Amino acid sequence: MLGHNLSVTVNLSVYDKDGKLVSNIQPPKEISVSEDHIDFLVREASGVLIKKETISFKSFNRNFMGLLDYGFGIRPAIAVTMSDGSKYSSNVGTMLESNAPVSNSLYGILVGTGSSPQSWLDYKLGGLCTSGILTRQLTYGSTTPLDYVTSGSVKYFRSSRTFKNDWSASISIKEVGYMTKQTVVNKYMLISRDLVNFDSTPLDIAIAPTQTLEVVYSMGFDTNDGWVNNWFLLLSGSARLVTQTYTAVGNVPYSVSHVSINQDYFYNIAFESGVFPTGIAVGTSDVPVSMSDYNLGSIINHGTGSGELIYGNTTYVSAAESMVSQSINSNIIRKFINNSGNDIVIKEVGAICGAKTTYNPSDACNVMLIRKVITPVTVRNTESVNVGFTFGVSSSIV
Repeated sequence: MLGHNLSVTVNLSVYDKDGKLVSNIQPPKEISVSEDHIDFLVREASGVLIKKETISFKSFNRNFMGLLDYGFGIRPAIAVTMSDGSKYSSNVGTMLESNAPVSNSLYGILVGTGSSPQSWLDYKLGGLCTSGILTRQLTYGSTTPLDYVTSGSVKYFRSSRTFKNDWSASISIKEVGYMTKQTVVNKYMLISRDLVNFDSTPLDIAIAPTQTLEVVYSMGFDTNDGWVNNWFLLLSGSARLVTQTYTAVGNVPYSVSHVSINQDYFYNIAFESGVFPTGIAVGTSDVPVSMSDYNLGSIINHGTGSGELIYGNTTYVSAAESMVSQSINSNIIRKFINNSGNDIVIKEVGAICGAKTTYNPSDACNVMLIRKVITPVTVRNTESVNVGFTFGVSSSIV
């Protein structure tokens, strides 16, 4: 039951002064110990628990990757599919709200009776059970955030919802989904759908009259993958529309209300030449990644002095999409040039988001989302190195 299907990898390509490739290094991927799952708890009217089942959560889909591709690069390159079948491109920060209120079956955690095969192109449930007391309806509670849970190197975002059967017959739940809301135009977008199966075998989640089903999502982000606490706060803050307090690169608190913030640049890690350290950044520390990291351990400054690298422009590689493997990857690359007169060894890389302005050490808009310690890469004087982040979603059903 290990790991959801969102991944981040790093690649470093070193070139000589004539642009000839010297080496290409992709550090080995760390093994996540995140146990992402969905719990199903059925209770009698008295509140007594009579059944509990658990399935793996590995179903972030193409829509979710489309949002991240837009957010990290501020580019509507991948149009997502809304629940009404329409295509839409928008800021990731306005499309992740999921704290649906009572009786609202348009978004939040949803359940259904559909059993059609799971696909990464799913944009709605196959047989949604709407909120109500009529045939095959359930009385929806609110989608409610639960306390965060930290286990070793993993921090879990958890969310739950209750569904009461006020109809006269039993209802069997065969699918579950996580639908988010576009807060500007009130459209809805499915970011995951799972069949209620364990090892491909359907589970019996039947809700008899007067019984209540509670569905609990646990989504973890692991420092073994490079995710730090700021990323966790950003994703959950966008989903829950709450105020989060981040730790910016200057080790200063930065409180943000996700109800009103313009988040166009809050996810952005794509910046032009000379902007430092916002965007992709590099450093020389090999201290292991900690959930509380707010900056690289020893960031390499922008410039041509001793121990410095020139921070170049950010470029993109078109999103690589495969219908066969049901996967999509988004690639963001930044160039660094060594004109310092000495060799420089890179041991860590980071992704720092923020407003698109020249960096000021006291500027609280610069927030690190990812830090990875890598196999040391030497960049000799006059050489350059391209540092690329690849964000990807791969189907768990192929």
